Amino acid sequence: PVTLSSSSHTHQLRAALLGRPRPPPYCDKAVVITSSHPKVRSIRVLLVDDHAMIRQGLRCALECYPNIEVVGEASDGEEALECVAKVLPAVVVMDVVMPKMDGIAATRLVKTEYPQIAVIGLTREPKDYMLYTMKKEGAFEVVDKKDAVVELYDAIQRAVADIDGKAIDRPEIDPGHGIPSLKPT
Repeated sequence: PVTLSSSSHTHQLRAALLGRPRPPPYCDKAVVITSSHPKVRSIRVLLVDDHAMIRQGLRCALECYPNIEVVGEASDGEEALECVAKVLPAVVVMDVVMPKMDGIAATRLVKTEYPQIAVIGLTREPKDYMLYTMKKEGAFEVVDKKDAVVELYDAIQRAVADIDGKAIDRPEIDPGHGIPSLKPT
């Protein structure tokens, strides 16, 4: 049985009925949802962004999900490569624009060395060339930072399903037009 508090009852009840966990709007007021089902396998996530506040916000948003485990954080592409080697995450959430080594170069190196790791790009300026280049270098998807709290969990689920061979529709970027469209993988 699912245990819900009355403060976020409607939000969590709707999420429970939809069949996927959704966090309440703020993690500091999160209610632990307990279930009699065995715990699903954790998805190990590495967060890479040059802004500590962004990393902390994403960590808070993601750790509200019982099947997500944030295993590390890095502030640039060089640190990301070191962390990937140490913690072997299933998914790397990679900011595109960072000092020292940007997310494009870091994504290329991660995917070359660890093709089984999914990379999800993260940017505050989703320009066509940036989205196309990240995808070309191996990123599964690129999420706009302004929508990250809402969209990142689903992007992680899609990326893991793709890596596990359970391919599902994902947004593709047409390099000529920059218009997202759903194409089967």
